This record gives sequence, C-alpha cells and structure tokens, in this order.
Amino acid sequence: MKSPLMRLAAAAVVILAIGLAVTMLVKSTSTASAAVIFQQAAEALGKLKSFHVKVEMRTLPGDNFSLIRLDLDFVPIDFWKQFTDDPWGKWRLEEPGRVVVMDGRQSSMFYKSLNMVHEVEDPDPGRYWDEALVELDKVMSREASKASEHPAQFSSSRRYGEDGREKMVITVEVPSEVPETDYSRNKRIRDSDHLKIYEFDAETRLLEDLEIYVHDKDNDVLVFRLVKAEYNVEFEPALFTLELPADVIRTVLLQILPDNERYEKMTPKEAATVFLTAWANEDWDEVLKFETQTGVPQAMKDYYSGLTVIEIGEPFQSASSNERWYVPFKIKLKSGEVGEHNLALVRDEHAKRFRYDGGL
Repeated sequence: MKSPLMRLAAAAVVILAIGLAVTMLVKSTSTASAAVIFQQAAEALGKLKSFHVKVEMRTLPGDNFSLIRLDLDFVPIDFWKQFTDDPWGKWRLEEPGRVVVMDGRQSSMFYKSLNMVHEVEDPDPGRYWDEALVELDKVMSREASKASEHPAQFSSSRRYGEDGREKMVITVEVPSEVPETDYSRNKRIRDSDHLKIYEFDAETRLLEDLEIYVHDKDNDVLVFRLVKAEYNVEFEPALFTLELPADVIRTVLLQILPDNERYEKMTPKEAATVFLTAWANEDWDEVLKFETQTGVPQAMKDYYSGLTVIEIGEPFQSASSNERWYVPFKIKLKSGEVGEHNLALVRDEHAKRFRYDGGL
C-alpha cells in the first residue's frame, strides 16, 4: 500500500472527482475526531423509529450479499428497518435475486430464481450481509471503536454543500489481511485494501453518503455507493411479510446417511468428484447428499444436468477461511458451453462430511 499521506491525498482527489458537490473541503483542527463523530452518529441512529437505505454494489444480482467483483456492473440493494419494543425488530433486505424478511421472530431468505427458502430464528441481518449498512447504529459504533484503536487510518474533514449545510466527512483506509495472491482477495470488501468515505449531516449526525473504493494495483475501483438514506419513515406492514410458493424448496440439516462413514472419509477432491458425477448422471438423490435442502431447483437441473466432467484439479484453501475447501473443475454443459470454476466444500458439523457451499 502507499503511505498514509499519499492515500489521504488520493482520497481528497476521489472526493472531488465523484461529484459530491463540494464547495469547500477544509481539513481543520477544530473538526471533531472520527471516533467522536461515529459515536454521535450511533447515538443519533439509536433514537430513530425506522430507516431505509438504498445502495448499489458491484456484485451478481442473484448471489449472496457480500460478493463483489471489480468488473461487474452495479446491483441495487435495499434495506428497511422498523425498530420495535424487543431487540428483534422487523427488517427486509432485498436485491434482484434474493429477499430476506425478518417478521419479528424468524428470518426467511427466498432465492427467487431457485424457488428456495432458508428460514432461521436469528434477528441479526449481519448473518446475510457482513459488509452491511443493515444495522446502521452498530456499524457506527464499530467504526467508533476502530477509530479509537487505529486513529491513523481515519481522517475527518468538513465541507459546505450548495445548500449551505455543513457536512462532516470521514475517510477510512482499511488494509486487508488477505495476501494479494490469495483466491479470496477482492471477493469481498473486507478481503480487499479499501477506502471508505462517509458523509454526515453536521447538525443531525445522520449518514447522508458513503462510497467504498477497492485499491486494485494502481487503480481505485468504486464498488459500493449509498444512493439514498431515509429516516423515520412509515412502512406498510406487508413489507415485513413473505409470501412463499406452495412448492418452495426448503433448507434442512445435512442428513446422516446409512453409509455416512464412506462420505466422512472422502477427501475434498473425492467429494467434488462424486458430487459433479451425480450432476452428470442426473442422480438427484446423490446430489442431495451434499446439499442442505429438500430438493434440487428446476433451474439448476435445466442448466447443469447432463454435464460432462473434463477435469478436477487439486483442492486448496484461502486465507479468509480455514473451514472452506476450493476444488478447481472444468465441465462442459449440454449446450456446449465450457466452464471453469472452483467448487466450494465445507465439512458439515452435524453430518461430519463435506457439503456443497457454492461454485456451480
């Protein structure tokens, strides 16, 4: 990474270049510290009844809420939060391919194209979106703690917009612990060297803007931007309900098989071979031995059934996770399309064998 001074200079250029309508940006010793501003923002958010944030992120429209790819277009993501008398609250998180709804006691994530739902009693939307703005007060509190612990990574400034209102601007340099050559590098925001630029209303301390840039070699790529933030808005009750199709596929615990010991002994490569061979043979019972769901989505069958396995490579792991194995593979689909990727496998705590965790 470049020196902190060079990074701060680059951040100032970025702020000007991205059209924040800056009429005056002044670094000032009278500006409150980043830790103080973030703590004040957390307190202001804690007094709200509700909020809605709309962001855009470079990701796949049907993937999880954390994946980023620097070469992808922006995808819209919305989060609505209604505070209630209990800590669970009600919220809704949605992108084009997925929607998660917390109705007050259960969160349900519906995979739209797969007709599949995952239901769990967990009030924390962070389980779905670890880079989230989904709990704004917690995000601000977390940043306040980091600013106190690592003040050199934070810089606070003030500016005045065209309407004359004063804004507080905080830039945050976040280095990644993931090596540059690692497979997971730049796959999530937290696995990249990145710059965050927060902007708050100086009077209310409510967040008005946020942009995140990933430092990729000599380029700074905008991967995340706040489009809109609304506070204390009224929501229709139906927003926090989810109507599911009658034939929806549900997630379940990975089953312990009669011959479970055979699968427990499989290496990651062996498990990947059996799994991909099952897809090639359209053996859905065998496919489901590696899945935590009640059925195989028809959309997946239509696309992958009858595939031909060309090659399966040697498994590897990433610095971002010591639980997940990646197995390189090359396949040919019925359409003639040839694809190469890495099959992700995780050893399941319940069944003590590998289960599929992504990659197809």
